[in-house]
Amino acid sequence: MASLSFGQSGPDLDGLEKFVRRGDRLQALFFVGRSKVIDHIKITCTSALELAREGVGPQGATQLLRGAPGAGKTAILSELAQRWEAEGGVSPVAVRLRPADLENPAKVAASIAEAVRPGSAAVLRTERTSSAGGAVGLGGTGVDGRTERTVYPEDADLDTLARAIPGREWTRPACHMVDEIQMVRPQANPTLLALHAADHGLPVVPVYAGLGDADDMLVAAGLTRPESEATHDIGALDAKEAAEAVDT
Repeated sequence: MASLSFGQSGPDLDGLEKFVRRGDRLQALFFVGRSKVIDHIKITCTSALELAREGVGPQGATQLLRGAPGAGKTAILSELAQRWEAEGGVSPVAVRLRPADLENPAKVAASIAEAVRPGSAAVLRTERTSSAGGAVGLGGTGVDGRTERTVYPEDADLDTLARAIPGREWTRPACHMVDEIQMVRPQANPTLLALHAADHGLPVVPVYAGLGDADDMLVAAGLTRPESEATHDIGALDAKEAAEAVDT
């Protein structure tokens, strides 16, 4: 990982110049601060797993990272995913999707299933064959010229996942992450509502990152307004966090 350094002859000016040229969409060279946000999200996920073992979903657990472009929302999502992967055990597993993916409930369910139990997404898929020259999807062409492709059943959703892998059987909670949530379209509203209501009983915590008006968009989709503790305004680092960045 690149870093800035100061040697006996002075600062690394080449490294400083490369740092200045970096765009604000690239992954941060290092991560500091945001401990309150990170701890809150992990605690919410841990609580979701405990509830699922009692047969209850984490109702209204949706978390929102809200702030201006470049404030560090994407960096927080990436840091959470990396930390939890390194920790393993019962730490949450991150499931990162795009806003457009929310329009496909089966894809959301399959992505979560595969993350929490690799190989289990097959329970949500079916194989469909078609004549050569038809629509091509996942899969390949057999010796008889017929094409096989993997498709998601139209009616598969989080309830389908709950029947295949009940919440009581989960060993890790899932953190469902979507960046740039303000780009989501109305077609995604049913999935947004299903994740927020958590009637499926699964330990899945939605964490969205978006611009300052993202909470208004979620309310327009039919969600109850997130609680104050679940809405995290991401701005400049405080004095202590800034000092930590300098030391790093």
